[in-house]
Amino acid sequence: MKKFWWLLFGLLILYTLGILVLSVINFDGWVIPLYREIRGPSYFFALNTTLTMFFLWGSALLFIVNAMVESMLQNRTRKIVFYVSQAIIFFYMGFDDRFILHEKIGAVLSIDDAFVIIIFGIIEMLILVFYEKIQKQPLSRWKYLLMAGIGFAIMAIADIKFIPLEAYGINRTLLEDIPKTWAAFFLMLYPVDILLNRIRKLVV
Repeated sequence: MKKFWWLLFGLLILYTLGILVLSVINFDGWVIPLYREIRGPSYFFALNTTLTMFFLWGSALLFIVNAMVESMLQNRTRKIVFYVSQAIIFFYMGFDDRFILHEKIGAVLSIDDAFVIIIFGIIEMLILVFYEKIQKQPLSRWKYLLMAGIGFAIMAIADIKFIPLEAYGINRTLLEDIPKTWAAFFLMLYPVDILLNRIRKLVV
């Protein structure tokens, strides 16, 4: 897994050089927004999105750590592939939540952006059930995924625009974002449980 860290190091170098080059050739109007602080009209602006992104990217990092541990101890390729796939998916989810990519994808495909989220959820569920066979794992592990699934289901339903939530006095954004944050939290507990279980076996 050292290759991963070298890849990350190389990408960070390329990013830094790209920023510097664009600044030198006076593309400041395009470059400056890339490294400015997130500012808003009030304190703790976009706190909920920041929390959700933290949980999702934290999950991605934990899956990378799990893949590294697996490669050092047993080198089970199937497990490593699963952990890396989850790291990629969780990184994308955090990136999507920060930059609302699902809305842009929905606009390109001319569909409600909620269905983009639902499609990704189905893909993740298929990976968990048919590749990782989560249903055969301990209850302590898949209960986190069940709670996360409930949270994401509420979020997806709230995001479907043709459901008239406002007519019932329901705040659509609140109903969408709070369950999403809880779902991201429970998702993070999944790789945490995997890592702690591995540590327990090593200690014993």
